[in-house]
Amino acid sequence: MPGGAIPGQDQALRPKIVVALYNYAAMETGDLSLKKNAEYEVIDNSQEHWWKVRDSQGNVGFIPSNYVRQKELIGLQQYEPHPHVKHYHIKKNSRGEFYLSEKHCCSSIPDLINYHKHNSGGLASRLKTSPCDRQAPATAGLSHGKNILFCVH
Repeated sequence: MPGGAIPGQDQALRPKIVVALYNYAAMETGDLSLKKNAEYEVIDNSQEHWWKVRDSQGNVGFIPSNYVRQKELIGLQQYEPHPHVKHYHIKKNSRGEFYLSEKHCCSSIPDLINYHKHNSGGLASRLKTSPCDRQAPATAGLSHGKNILFCVH
């Protein structure tokens, strides 16, 4: 069956599988470290910021919920339309050079990206960041059981 569905099985009964978008090092007992691109089964997502999950070795612990995405949604979220995002196709000419605009060719894809980070070169604007440049988001507190209180005097 596509997607591993069992005929007649209610979707709500299937385990929710998430994929880590970033590495995360467990900070407290009860937390679970995440490895980027690894899959985890969600056991409890009743807390907004910290979910209890099980890894492939059977280890259970809490993880920051903003470090993961539901497996079925990963591909869809990468291509969601956004008003400030332009998608370009990298092409290759007969000389083996890469380009987005035929007037600006480069010998490698990293060179092409670097060129367009500094020059618009026929694009709507220069490249601001690449998907590889994204930093891991902040977690809500230091751990699932740790709240930070600030006192202002």
